[in-house]
Amino acid sequence: MRASGLCVLLVLGCGARASEPVSREPSPRGGAARVATTGPRRGGGSASPSSAGSRATAVVECTWRVGAPLPAPRRWHAHVVLADGRVLVAGGGHAPTRTDVYEPARDRWRTVGPLGEARSEHTLTLLADGRVLAVGGTTTPVAGSARLARTAEIFDPATERWVTVATAGSPRFRHRATRLADGRVLVTGGSQAPSSYAGHVATTEIFDPRSGTWQQGPSLGHARAFHSATLLEDGRVIVIGGQVWADDRMEAVPHVEVLDAAQSAWSRVSAIPEPRSGHTTTALLDGQLLVVGGWNRDHGRTLLVDRYDPRRDRWSEAGELAVGRDAHAATLLPSGHLVVVGGQTNGSVLRGLRDAIVEVYDPSRDRWTRVDHPPGPRMEHTAVTLHGGDILVFGGVDSHYDPPLERVEIGRCR
Repeated sequence: MRASGLCVLLVLGCGARASEPVSREPSPRGGAARVATTGPRRGGGSASPSSAGSRATAVVECTWRVGAPLPAPRRWHAHVVLADGRVLVAGGGHAPTRTDVYEPARDRWRTVGPLGEARSEHTLTLLADGRVLAVGGTTTPVAGSARLARTAEIFDPATERWVTVATAGSPRFRHRATRLADGRVLVTGGSQAPSSYAGHVATTEIFDPRSGTWQQGPSLGHARAFHSATLLEDGRVIVIGGQVWADDRMEAVPHVEVLDAAQSAWSRVSAIPEPRSGHTTTALLDGQLLVVGGWNRDHGRTLLVDRYDPRRDRWSEAGELAVGRDAHAATLLPSGHLVVVGGQTNGSVLRGLRDAIVEVYDPSRDRWTRVDHPPGPRMEHTAVTLHGGDILVFGGVDSHYDPPLERVEIGRCR
């Protein structure tokens, strides 16, 4: 990595998913043992973690130390980076109403006012005025007993308190929320059936923070959850992938849809070459999108990486991960490099150097590099780039059966 790519990775012990989409539902349905460990290779076949990892040259070095532990270990929470550089973490399993703020300069956590309603698998969106909108989620993270959170709330960093605002028309979870160019917030897709694998929706809603009101938006052409929804440079919003219950099984959605800048209608664009759910989509510095990881029924956790050029409506290959994964996190450095951390493959959390816990993409060379001396294993976590270029990776678990982690690791990479 170039010298400009110097960064600090802060890995926090447990919490949620999803800034970017995470699928926890079995894939394929009925048992993870049928899922390929690394997914398909370009040109056919599959690679084991050891053979795939041998293709990457470890030129990125990281050193690690212990940071301040999470005051309330959690998973399935949501987060945002506030305007002043602090990180707000709210809700999630094991701490469904708790809100904590991380202060990077002091490596310190503080507990602030709680959410008014318990939430897991919800979204937090930073508004243009610096406040934060919380939408949707479930009140408990246990399938079979969960119900949908019906309120929306706004957090004011000045008072460090949440205030309930107008209720959305369609409660949902596993949805996405995207701030539009005009400051409004678009909520897309998700599920309205927390006690089953069905219930995926195509509906959308738009929240106006100036009036504090909701309005119905144009419906997607295809219902989906665990998708990505990204604001493009020209003001349009693109929705990629996700999953839907169809014909008594879960399927990855291949269709890609774009909402015009006037928010009046969705249109289909070129389908993604590798349909996937539980992936991450990151806007690169040149405006192109990089879609990493995820799951589909036929190929398991994919190691294939796809790049999308919205100006040309064109997909292209962007190399391969050393190990296919979902339930991972990805974040962009100021240098333009993309850092992918953790996740699971074949039903197991990635562990050790052999599993390539951390991989870095250099867009100038179109090359992936595996990082030596990785942090501890984790999945269902999130990652954000802090002011100054450091990376805060927090949340998740290190196995499917253990409680959330409180461990925090800080790494310096070069």
